[in-house]
Amino acid sequence: MADTFQNEVPRARIFRKEFEKILKDPALTQELRDEMSALAPK
Repeated sequence: MADTFQNEVPRARIFRKEFEKILKDPALTQELRDEMSALAPK
């Protein structure tokens, strides 16, 4: 069980990093960026 938790932290960081790349896409409207940001963990 401890191994599962240890893997979650790096995965969350990787997710956030990739997610922030997506949010920088100029094709997205600010409204969509705001909605997506509200759904993602920080």
